[in-house]
Amino acid sequence: MPFSPHSTRPYRAVHAIWNEAAEVERALVGRAYRYRYLSGYHPFKSTVAPSGVSSFNSRANPILELALLQQLNRKLASGGAFGLTAKKGCAVRPRPFSQFCRLKRCSVPVFLTRKARGRLSPQVKHLGGLKVQVGWSLHVLNWLHASEPMKVLAYMMAIPVHQRYAFTLKISPAIQRRALGSPLGVAKYLQARIARALRDAFDGLPAPDFLMALEWVFDQQGVTELITLHVHGVVKVPDHLIPGAGPGMWNLDKTEDALRSAGGVFVGRARARQLDTRHARNPVGWTAYILKNRLATHAALKSGRRMAGLAPHPEHEGIVAATANLRAEGQRWYEEARRSEEMFLVGPSRKRKPKRRWGGFS
Repeated sequence: MPFSPHSTRPYRAVHAIWNEAAEVERALVGRAYRYRYLSGYHPFKSTVAPSGVSSFNSRANPILELALLQQLNRKLASGGAFGLTAKKGCAVRPRPFSQFCRLKRCSVPVFLTRKARGRLSPQVKHLGGLKVQVGWSLHVLNWLHASEPMKVLAYMMAIPVHQRYAFTLKISPAIQRRALGSPLGVAKYLQARIARALRDAFDGLPAPDFLMALEWVFDQQGVTELITLHVHGVVKVPDHLIPGAGPGMWNLDKTEDALRSAGGVFVGRARARQLDTRHARNPVGWTAYILKNRLATHAALKSGRRMAGLAPHPEHEGIVAATANLRAEGQRWYEEARRSEEMFLVGPSRKRKPKRRWGGFS
């Protein structure tokens, strides 16, 4: 199971909290779609068409594309390849009219799964008269109209595999209070704090690029905190010791110390569990994981400021932040991958541990 900010609690309690957080996210997704059908406006991301009229379909739908990445992650659970294409996706066959299908159509997860099915197609090559599937193609729009989940995936893919390290960082209550009161917003404040800590750690050397996404969940009433504020992300661990041979352990240690200092002061067991790092073998799965509570985090930022007695942020506040160099590299990768339709290998979502047998290892 992935790292949890509540890892000091019993396993069953953590599992119950995650299930309740997932229910909050599903409720917000359903509310967003009902609001869309009633007024044609998306409550969390307002888009403007070229004609100047606000429209939900003028850009890629972030909720639908996050469901698309989750579906692709299930298909790449044991590893595989994927690519981007500019071709239009196939139309999804409408369901036959029946009372049972009418009930299923009301379910937002079923609706999203069916819609995402048309944006994901198998890539097939003919070898000696046989059809061989070599990967999956994502039908995506250009970078200008790309959604937030697709841009996060592009940022991760722009980092070389041997330098791509995922991290989960807990934020102390003192830093959380400062971030909520900052005029920059929580994500921008924490981004600046992490960047400053990395620059101080790599004094005289280029600081590593990184991307981060917030996760914070309250209950549906916005009163009880289910998941504390923490940061998921990916850092491009620099390779200054032996160029081209992989990041040195001293660089990884420096990066971890900088992230801990940026997260705030913890003591005792909480400090040992403040940070978790691992090699990001599957960027598709990690993108789907760090954005799984995207709408719930947007709502939690408002609830957190209200509970702290602070004024609401005057502008729309994002939950994803990345360095300028990584944003430029991600855009180049996205446009080139979309144009060339190249397949990219990814590792399995979860590394399987070897089975132990009595009498030694086999």
